[in-house]
Amino acid sequence: MQIEVMTHVTDEIVAAFERLMPQLTHHSPPPNRADLLEMAGSGST
Repeated sequence: MQIEVMTHVTDEIVAAFERLMPQLTHHSPPPNRADLLEMAGSGST
């Protein structure tokens, strides 16, 4: 497994979150592209 810092958002990243988030929780929807763009640009870890 390789972990990388998300610095930009691609269709592949959006699709990955759509697939993986339901496996982690049934209570929260996956982040949309705008949410992911905000995360990528935040500089927070």
